[in-house]
Amino acid sequence: SAGALAGDAGTRDMMRRLATLTTAPLAPSGTYRTLSDLGVGTNQDGTLKLDSTRLDAAIAADPKGVAQMINPAVSTVATPGLSKIVSDLKTSLEDPNGALTASKTKYDQLAATYTKALAKLNTEMSDYETRLTAVYTAMGTKLAALKATQSYLEQQVSIWTNKNND
Repeated sequence: SAGALAGDAGTRDMMRRLATLTTAPLAPSGTYRTLSDLGVGTNQDGTLKLDSTRLDAAIAADPKGVAQMINPAVSTVATPGLSKIVSDLKTSLEDPNGALTASKTKYDQLAATYTKALAKLNTEMSDYETRLTAVYTAMGTKLAALKATQSYLEQQVSIWTNKNND
């Protein structure tokens, strides 16, 4: 959807590979060749779903074939088994030249850049606070001096006004 990683190549590649997991051939022939044939599917959100009725029927119909497909005695290119498919997927996703590794590197660099920018912003805010404190302190000092002058002038006006009234 429209999340932060929606446009990321590594994330898209991982999602694409995971989505094909249920349709990847685990056996070269037979009624049950993929997880999808056993009732394992992918929901719209990428989570897996299981049709237990279909799985039960497959196990009842050909228990050895299902077991051989999921966990072959010897893993080959034609009969990799679920473990090999998942292991190969993990290896390809974690490959140093893979899209997911490139995405991680990109986001690690972004995090470092944002950390530096945040530190700089904190320093600038602290400096700005110091400048504002100095300005307001100076204004407070001037205001106190002006109030003292105002008080003196009011006192003098009061004295002059009283002398003129006498």
